[in-house]
Amino acid sequence: MEELKPVEMKFVRPKKKLISLRLDDGQIQSLKEIASHKGLGYLSLIRYWITERLSKEHKPALIHRG
Repeated sequence: MEELKPVEMKFVRPKKKLISLRLDDGQIQSLKEIASHKGLGYLSLIRYWITERLSKEHKPALIHRG
C-alpha cells in the first residue's frame, strides 16, 4: 500500500437529449407492469428496449453517435 499513489479519475456519462413521446394510457400501464416485474422503472425499460432494437437493426457503433 505504501507504494501506491492516489490518482484522480473522472467518469463521464454520455450526454442524453430529452425527447417527447406520446403513448396512450393503456400502453403506459402495460409498460409500468412489465417494468415492475423486471424491477425497473418504465422509462428505463423503454430505453433498454430501444437500445436492444437499435443493436439488432444497426451496427453497434452507430447507436452511440451524438
